[in-house]
Amino acid sequence: MRYFVNLLIITFLSASTQAQIYNPNVDQALDDADLAVSYLRTFEQLGIKEPGSSELSATANWLVDQYVGFGYSDIRRDTFHALGFDQQNIVVRKSGQVNDYVVIGSHYDTDKGPGVNDNGTGVSATLFAADILVDLQTYYTVYFMNFAGEEDGFLGSEHVVYNLLDSLPGTLRLMINLDQLGGTSGGSGNDRIYCERDELSFPWENDQSSRLVTDTLANLVKLYTSLEPVLSNAYSSDYIPFQSAGYVITGLFQYSTYVHRHTIRDSLNKVDTLSFIQAARAAGAAAIHFARVPKFIGVNDAVYPTVQLWMNKENELCWEPNGMPEKWTSLQLMNLTGNVLVNTGIEPGSDRVKISEIPGIYLVKFSNPAGEFHTQRLIIPGR
Repeated sequence: MRYFVNLLIITFLSASTQAQIYNPNVDQALDDADLAVSYLRTFEQLGIKEPGSSELSATANWLVDQYVGFGYSDIRRDTFHALGFDQQNIVVRKSGQVNDYVVIGSHYDTDKGPGVNDNGTGVSATLFAADILVDLQTYYTVYFMNFAGEEDGFLGSEHVVYNLLDSLPGTLRLMINLDQLGGTSGGSGNDRIYCERDELSFPWENDQSSRLVTDTLANLVKLYTSLEPVLSNAYSSDYIPFQSAGYVITGLFQYSTYVHRHTIRDSLNKVDTLSFIQAARAAGAAAIHFARVPKFIGVNDAVYPTVQLWMNKENELCWEPNGMPEKWTSLQLMNLTGNVLVNTGIEPGSDRVKISEIPGIYLVKFSNPAGEFHTQRLIIPGR
C-alpha cells in the first residue's frame, strides 16, 4: 500500500492550486486539438482490439510509432501474461527536472468493436497531450501509459501498479485517467464532462487529495474548453488499481451516455467529435498544469505563502496572510472526507469568519471568482 504518498502529495497539491487563471500561452498550445480526430480515425481502421488478436498487436506498434514520431525515445513494452496471451502496456517516459512523476493513462484494448469511443478517444487524447509536452520542460517527470486488458478487469494497469511502479525512480504524485470522451453524436449532454475523483473508496487516506486535484482539473476545463465540468466519483476504469494501492487519482469521462459501447457500432461517425476535441484540450491543459511547465505557469516558486490560521475564543477562524494577496472572496471548511461544513463569503479586508466546529483536522479553502484558490490544513485543538 502507498499510504505514505499522501504525506508527500502536500507539496504537489500546493503547486497544483496555483496559477489557476487564464493563460493565453496554454490556450495556444491547445490549438491543434483537432489532430486528435486523425488519431481516432486511424484507431478505428486498426479494427477490433481484443486479447491475442493481431489487431491489438498492430495497435501497440502504431502507438510506439506515434511516440517515436513525436520525438520520444524512452519507450518500453511492459509485457504481462493474461487470459492465455502475452499482452503489452506501452509506457513512455518524459524526463522532468525531478524524478517524481505524473501518469497520464488510457486503455487501447476494445470489446466486440473497433472501440473508437471506448477507448480510442482516451488514447487519442493521451497522444495529443504527449505531443504537446515533448518539447516543453516539465518540473515533474511524466509517464504516458496505454494499457491493455482494461475490458477484462484492468489487467494491464494492475500489472503496472504491482509490477512496474516500484522499479521507477521517484514517487508517483498523480494518475490521470482518460476514458470515453466526447459522447454520442447528436446526443444530449455533450456540452459537459465528468471530472472524476476518489469518493469514500478504501483506502480513505487518498480521498481528500484526489478531491483537491479534481477541483483543479475542473477549473482547467472551465478555463480552456467550452465544456462544463461536472464532479463525479471514479469507477470502473484503469485508475482503480492505482486508487486501491493508495495513489492519488483523477480522470475525465464523458457526461453523455454512449449507447454503442462494446458493439461493432462504436465507430467514428457515432462520436461527437466537437465535444471530443474539447475533451482533448482538457487533457492537454491537465498535462501542462500537473506536469508543471515553468514556461507556461511558473510554479517552481510558491506564489502564495503559507497562511497562519487559528481559532479565537469567539469561535472565529482567523488568518494572518503573510503576504497573501487580498483577493479571496470565499472560504470553505472541509473535513477529511471532503464534506463542506462551512461555505461563506469573505468581506473585503476581513481576516476572520465565524464558524462552530468541534476539535479535529480540517482543510480550509480560500477562493475567488477567477478560479484561483489556496487550500491549507487546519487543526482545531480541544478546549
